[in-house]
Amino acid sequence: MKKIFLTIAIFSTVNNFAFSQEEQDTAKSKPPSRIGATVGYQFIGKAEDGAKTNDGKSFSLFFHQTISPLWFLSFDAGYQYHTRIVFGAMEIKSKGSPLSAIPINVGMNLFLTKSGIQPYLGIELGLFLDNAFVVSFGPTFGISVPITNNINLGANIKMKYLNEAGYFYGGITGINTGISYSIPKKQKNNLHE
Repeated sequence: MKKIFLTIAIFSTVNNFAFSQEEQDTAKSKPPSRIGATVGYQFIGKAEDGAKTNDGKSFSLFFHQTISPLWFLSFDAGYQYHTRIVFGAMEIKSKGSPLSAIPINVGMNLFLTKSGIQPYLGIELGLFLDNAFVVSFGPTFGISVPITNNINLGANIKMKYLNEAGYFYGGITGINTGISYSIPKKQKNNLHE
């Protein structure tokens, strides 16, 4: 619980600083929105009762909606799978198909620079859909690197705290990398008759 409060405090401090910067520079237009995909490796923590799911792999599709030169909303959904769960001395292996979940997340993110290589911080809230609805919450730390005018490479670290009806499942730390494409802005026609 202390980690969650610390995350909120850090994000609030950065948030206040960013808004004061934005107020000084409102004339600049916001960057384009982006679509993309990531692949990643997920490190899983132990649950309260000692159960441990082995580390897994993931794939996600995402959409970033810019709302200002520094802020963007993130939406992503994907597929995450693991091959076994260890519970004390008992090990459960998947037979035929891996143990899987569908993570769906929405987040608020802040770029730390306005152009070029852009590191960012964010907070995400989401659901893990498997046999139940598991709520997730946690910070995101990432970077976006332009390769061409429309293509960016990116990487991020996402930390998730999972909870279902008060039961703590252990945290997930995901390391992800991917590629994104800028959605071209519509040009306004200024026709004078």
